[in-house]
Amino acid sequence: MGSGEAATIRGMELAVRSGFDVRIVPLPAGQDPADAADRFEERLAVAVGYLLHRVELEPSSQEGFDRVQRMIEAAPAGPERDEAARFAADRFGLPVRVAGESATVVGEASRKLLGAGDRLERDFLAICAARPDLAERYLGGLDDRHFDNPLHRRLRAYLAGEGDADEELVGLRAELDATVADEGLDEEVARELVLRLEERLVRRELAELSGEDLARTVELQGVLARIRDALEKVESELR
Repeated sequence: MGSGEAATIRGMELAVRSGFDVRIVPLPAGQDPADAADRFEERLAVAVGYLLHRVELEPSSQEGFDRVQRMIEAAPAGPERDEAARFAADRFGLPVRVAGESATVVGEASRKLLGAGDRLERDFLAICAARPDLAERYLGGLDDRHFDNPLHRRLRAYLAGEGDADEELVGLRAELDATVADEGLDEEVARELVLRLEERLVRRELAELSGEDLARTVELQGVLARIRDALEKVESELR
């Protein structure tokens, strides 16, 4: 982080501590804000909150994760903290703690509020393996982009009728059957998990765009908003 960017961050932190709602408008790399004035209203519509922006700036290292953990723990409860926590869990592949009973806790023991990452993929596939009706309902809308683990990609294809099982997949399916039985994963949880897989994919595409394609960014922000609304509804039903 350069000195100019560091100074900007300090200014934003001061504004946040003073009670201002600070949001960041993405611009293509190297573009001066003055050159984007004619489309500012469009860009303003896809602005991101300060906390999520700070999480995005941290490097993928232990030091970066530690700083992110402290920022999220110190942030007030609310949708922005929940969003930053989910993004961080996906980014670092580690559980992120948040304080407060009303927050969406990512990566903790509660199976009704699952975080992103390998466990997210496993639990979703476990439900699909145990419930062919749910596999038929949900797997058709997912593909390899939704799964990071190569073995999980193969299992998704098998459960969707697109591939054959081998010894490794048979063993994994037996493990996942035990997961469903032990943790009580059910249809309501499946609805949440498929939304989180979709959310993760959209967030990654948004991060890759970095404001370069404004039309696509606006489109994906709309998709993300709809996913958030659906998640809030599912989570309220699960509580």
